[in-house]
Amino acid sequence: MSSSTHDLEVENCRTVFTKLDTNKDGKIDFDEFKKAFWNQGSNRGEKSIREAFDAADVNKNGTIDLEEMCKYLNKNKPNISSS
Repeated sequence: MSSSTHDLEVENCRTVFTKLDTNKDGKIDFDEFKKAFWNQGSNRGEKSIREAFDAADVNKNGTIDLEEMCKYLNKNKPNISSS
């Protein structure tokens, strides 16, 4: 992967993260994560969204930080966009 491609992926990740972090505390809690799915028109149930959240919350502290979000997005390419 070229440096410019990596930089673009990091920037896209940061954009998604910033959009989801609605209270701007530097982390995404479950409610913010859930709202992102539902705002995108997803019909996923809360249990399915919780499973996705738990997969992203690598350190299991109840929130997703920027690094965790980037890893999750790169691995799963979920239906959360920066639009």
